[in-house]
Amino acid sequence: MGHGWRTRGESGPRLMRCPDAVRALTMAVCLAGAASAAAAPWRVLEDNGVDARARIDNAEGDHLDVYRSEDGRVIAELVIAGPSNFTHTTCPTLQIDDQQPLFSFTDPQACSIEAMTARFKLARITAQRMESALLYQLMNGNQVALRYPTEDRTYRETVFPLERSKKALLRVLGRDLDVQPGNGE
Repeated sequence: MGHGWRTRGESGPRLMRCPDAVRALTMAVCLAGAASAAAAPWRVLEDNGVDARARIDNAEGDHLDVYRSEDGRVIAELVIAGPSNFTHTTCPTLQIDDQQPLFSFTDPQACSIEAMTARFKLARITAQRMESALLYQLMNGNQVALRYPTEDRTYRETVFPLERSKKALLRVLGRDLDVQPGNGE
């Protein structure tokens, strides 16, 4: 039999065994699925129901949080693992997938930087509604890339998947929140 399948015994039910190549392919598919599942999806961090945050981590040790401030603003917070700090003069840019616009924050009121943390004020929630092209894309895109210069004069990019981001973000910001892709940045 030249088909690669082996049978055992001539009598009784026919038992089939996978050839080594099929077994190896099956193992590779299973491992790939486990690796993508281990890529830590967005999750919600809560401190007794107060200050809930949606968080995603990446392989470099960076994390991106999104939360609602006491005054109803939506804040995104990027914490980098290093080895170098942000520059104190340039906020990171954000890009969802390969789309334009590339979001940049030049107003010091909209972005603040402290060593390894950058905070972005996205927009204010009013009556469970907000216009924010950036938040809309964070909820509906595939990945976000943040690019920034560091104190040691290098330029770095950190990327986060957006799989399951919408569910986590709505849980933190309000399940009934209506986010429109306006110009609310």
